[in-house]
Amino acid sequence: MVARRGWRRQGWTFVLACVLALLAAVAMLALDQETGISATAELVGRVEETERHVAHLQAEKRRLVQEVHGLDSDPLVIESVARQRLRMVRPDEIMIVLDDGLGVD
Repeated sequence: MVARRGWRRQGWTFVLACVLALLAAVAMLALDQETGISATAELVGRVEETERHVAHLQAEKRRLVQEVHGLDSDPLVIESVARQRLRMVRPDEIMIVLDDGLGVD
């Protein structure tokens, strides 16, 4: 019986040593600069920033798709773009350009 208790005590000591070694290894990995907690937090921040950028780009894409659809199908949109961006006028109209006083063309 006495020998059996010695084995049990040694068994618990071994288990405790393994648990401590495992905790030490986990702590070392967590504190590692390349793969640890701070690196993971930085990557999470970059992922969130990228997701916001993607959402902004998707909204811009929707706006551009609507604009293209209008240019393909709506004569009023085509006329509006021609007037605003290309400074076009109808044959019976006269364009008057006013100087805004800033001296910039």
